[in-house]
Amino acid sequence: MTRQLIVQRLLGTLFVLAGIGKFSTRIENPYQVLEQAQAANLQSWTSTLSTQAVDSAAWLIPLIGICMIMTGFFQLINRGPLRLCAVVQLGMIAAFVTLLWRAFPAIIVIDGLFVATLLYLLNTYANTKVVSH
Repeated sequence: MTRQLIVQRLLGTLFVLAGIGKFSTRIENPYQVLEQAQAANLQSWTSTLSTQAVDSAAWLIPLIGICMIMTGFFQLINRGPLRLCAVVQLGMIAAFVTLLWRAFPAIIVIDGLFVATLLYLLNTYANTKVVSH
């Protein structure tokens, strides 16, 4: 197994698990996370976005969970639109960091590692043909 495939499958596993966590308040309470972010973002340029996220949480959180599970699953099985999955994951991370960093500053470091990993994968996809194993 190549280094790229190991990294891809590890990242895929983490995204699948995080996506599942969006559906279980025992693992993570995403509604509470959004409410904490909304409180932290008061009077900032992200205040409106935070309020919209809280107001839309009933459909937004399941949508994010499904996207995380699906993109992670494609990475695990090493099939499907792997480049698109990485770009979608980068977009989700950008949205998470934008909304959550004031309430949870550690997200910058944690998600920064995910960004670096995704950029590594995108670079390997660009320089090699993605081969299914």
